[in-house]
Amino acid sequence: MTLSKGALVAGGAAQHATTPDKEDTMPDDTDAELFTRDELFRLIVEGARDYELFVLAPNGCVASWNIGAERITGYTVDEIVGQHFACFSTPEDIARGWPEQLLVQAAAEGHVEDRGWRVRKDGTRFWALVVITALRDPGGRLRGFSKLTRDISEQWQAEQTLRQSEARFATMFQASPAAMTLTRLSDSRFIDVNTSYQRLLGYTRAELINQTASALAIYTDAGQREGILRAIRDHGSARDRELRLRAKSGDFLTVLCSLELLELPEGTCLLTSIVDITERRRAELAAQRAAERLHVVAEASRTFSEGSYDEQALLERIARTTTVALSDGCLIARVFDDQWIRPALVYDTDPALAEIGRTLLGIPLHVDEPSITAQVIRSQQPVLIKHVEPAQLRAATKPEYWALIDQLRISSMLCVPLRLQDTAIGSLTFYRRRSEQPFFDEDDLKLAQDLADRAGLAMYNARLLEDVQRQLAERERAEQALNAERALLARRVAERTADLSVANAELARAARLKDEFLANMSHELRTPLNSILGRSQALQEEIYGPLTPKQAEALQGVEESGRHLLALINDILDLSKIEAGKLDLQSEPLDVDQLCRTSMRMVTQAAQHKRISLSITVDSQVETIMADERHMKQMLVNLLSNAVKFTPEGGNVGLIVQGDRARQAVTFTVHDN
Repeated sequence: MTLSKGALVAGGAAQHATTPDKEDTMPDDTDAELFTRDELFRLIVEGARDYELFVLAPNGCVASWNIGAERITGYTVDEIVGQHFACFSTPEDIARGWPEQLLVQAAAEGHVEDRGWRVRKDGTRFWALVVITALRDPGGRLRGFSKLTRDISEQWQAEQTLRQSEARFATMFQASPAAMTLTRLSDSRFIDVNTSYQRLLGYTRAELINQTASALAIYTDAGQREGILRAIRDHGSARDRELRLRAKSGDFLTVLCSLELLELPEGTCLLTSIVDITERRRAELAAQRAAERLHVVAEASRTFSEGSYDEQALLERIARTTTVALSDGCLIARVFDDQWIRPALVYDTDPALAEIGRTLLGIPLHVDEPSITAQVIRSQQPVLIKHVEPAQLRAATKPEYWALIDQLRISSMLCVPLRLQDTAIGSLTFYRRRSEQPFFDEDDLKLAQDLADRAGLAMYNARLLEDVQRQLAERERAEQALNAERALLARRVAERTADLSVANAELARAARLKDEFLANMSHELRTPLNSILGRSQALQEEIYGPLTPKQAEALQGVEESGRHLLALINDILDLSKIEAGKLDLQSEPLDVDQLCRTSMRMVTQAAQHKRISLSITVDSQVETIMADERHMKQMLVNLLSNAVKFTPEGGNVGLIVQGDRARQAVTFTVHDN
């Protein structure tokens, strides 16, 4: 039979088409040519060792077999011809009818390709590329299928390894804590960026892909990138290149970049790894600036302490030293008469500009004026103006001085108080000119204040030295005056000694007279008082007849008052004993309630006269105390008498006794209202 795709090979031999009206004798030239062509095709098919190349009947059974098929699958021609080609498929594919689906698709579309697992005779599997082509005769009838199979296990394994490698790279790329990018070398456009890079720069992935770092103004210095590209072209890579990048927020970052060339399907690309060292660089710069600051401070301290201690000369050293260390110019202002601020010295690295500064700043200011200098002196707090605009300076000066202001070209300034101990005696103002130095920052402010404090200390030491010298001169004059006074003092001491002797004799006589007076007064007062007490006791004992209750109460009051008066007389004598250091207290157990009531009766008559209510409150825990009865009663009567005396009519006077077991103490309180 004749097929449109060539001779049908079966059993390893070509089956040639025959024509019914031709004789099967010697072939003519056409048959010979066809025979030669079919034989050549057979030889090619049978000799293909690296490919399965065979024919399937329309039902999918194997109709021919070649050496390559036998080598790949392990089946011989006798074993396989007539079997369905599904025997080469995995059980999973057979279960889902995949072999039949391939034939249906090949018949419908002309051919079909498939990649997947195939099974050898021994059950082992291999990854295969299969091409099935429908074979039709000139009339279009399906006569079978050609099946080409190639073992591509090694290629598949290489592809799998590559995919795994790419997956690992993608995972590492995205998960890397270092910021990483992939860019095409040809146009520098981003192909991929990882999360760390997006987080570092503040851009989203959509904002970066197909953009360039230059278009996004990420590189602050195009020359740096060009240098890196040259290194890559020369060496294929670049390691730990320090760059300054600009984030989306506008913040600047210091980073270390390492770049490698990669050949990818997209073309030659750059793999960039970025480590943010901004904080490390800041710390290094801070440490460097701190070391420089210490050096400046040490040099300033040494300079301040050298040379003359004349204040004006010291101010000149201060201005010169601080300006060299910190700025282009310096103004030292001083406070005079506690209210006026005047420039004490103007220093500038440009002498001509220093003269302009003296012209502008020669007018005194009052400490209450709203100027920066006055504000710093009043508050003793420094002021930093990072960016000074010409309009700001003009606003602080008169129009006729604007031309001079413009010549100074001040771009940044700071002002710190000049303190002598805790008192602001002036200020130091530093300024920088445009384009010559960077703007002042907080570190500069701290350094300026440190220098100002050391300058203040130097001025304080200068004043101390001046004071010491003045004191030495005064001491010498004082010693001379002292020698002149010593003789006079000796005479005066002798005179005063004589006067003291006379005074001591007079004091002794006065003390003796006082003792005699007290003794006489005690005798004269006690005699009638004892008579009164004796008569009152006789009346209470009803020697002269019976008494009514009121009379008895009145006599008791007379007796208590008399005894109190007697106690007062004894107190007068005690006063003299106190002065002589001879007072003795007699402690004995006292009934607190009785003590309070006896003392209260002493003031009852005076209280009734003013209609004052009296009350006694004694803590139930307090019954007895150890004390001198006479002195305790005297103290309470004095307190109660004063309370009655100064309480308005109709008021209240009370005595409260409270005990404190923790302290082993009793408190007597007299209150009035």
